[in-house]
Amino acid sequence: MQRPPEPARGGSPSTAAAQLLLIAVFAGATAAAAQLGVSVLLVVVAIGAAIGAVELGTDFGEQRLATSPLLYIAGALAFPIAAYFWKEPGVTGAAAGVVLLAALRFVLSRPERGSLLSIAAFVLASIYVGFGAAFIVLIDRRPHGPGMVAGLVILALLFHGGRYLGDRVGSRSLAPHLTKAPTVPGVVAGVIGCLVGSPAFLSLAKAHVRVLPVVQIGLASAAALAAGAFAWALIRPPSPPAGRSIVPAQVLTIVAGISIAAPVVYYAVRLASI
Repeated sequence: MQRPPEPARGGSPSTAAAQLLLIAVFAGATAAAAQLGVSVLLVVVAIGAAIGAVELGTDFGEQRLATSPLLYIAGALAFPIAAYFWKEPGVTGAAAGVVLLAALRFVLSRPERGSLLSIAAFVLASIYVGFGAAFIVLIDRRPHGPGMVAGLVILALLFHGGRYLGDRVGSRSLAPHLTKAPTVPGVVAGVIGCLVGSPAFLSLAKAHVRVLPVVQIGLASAAALAAGAFAWALIRPPSPPAGRSIVPAQVLTIVAGISIAAPVVYYAVRLASI
């Protein structure tokens, strides 16, 4: 489902708390949609992915890597829609489709700053938003999938909540050259949150709660979410320009905050034979 929700250190704690509340509400909607059926879940995921893709496209457009918002939406939605209709093979097909779409749009049109940068921006936006969203749909289609989606939401909330608390305590970022990158206490607290949430994930997946799967799921999801936090700090501007709506950015935060761990959890579940 965007950077994990936290302000820059020294920012307003109330702003960070509002972001956490927003991600909790959307996360709850995602978990509820999974219980209502994969079609309902697809609608929720698609709306979030579309808004998030347009937001990233706007970021890149401000760097003169502009293209049509509809193209960014098409690239992001290709993944969850393909996962809905063709399951895991569909995700591979969507990746091939995005490459072809990029070739048709950028190579033939010769964007102002050149095809290479424009292709990179478009493919990054499509994968960053759409790829993870597709795996939320794939998780929901597994046995006990709705419970796993709810478990994924719990893992994401505990990681981001732990990171928020840790970052309020910590002062040294693990990547000082990146604005709003996680601190050491933030990452540690996030990892602990995922380990604490792993038994709940396994219970919702109707699996036996054993030490090894708890560690596997907890560390795998924490690693993905931590990597996503650094990716967010790398590709997102510190703050939007004045006059630009913050709502799409908040939706992007929510989408990435949940979906960034979905592919890792999906394969971790399979490797752990849950």
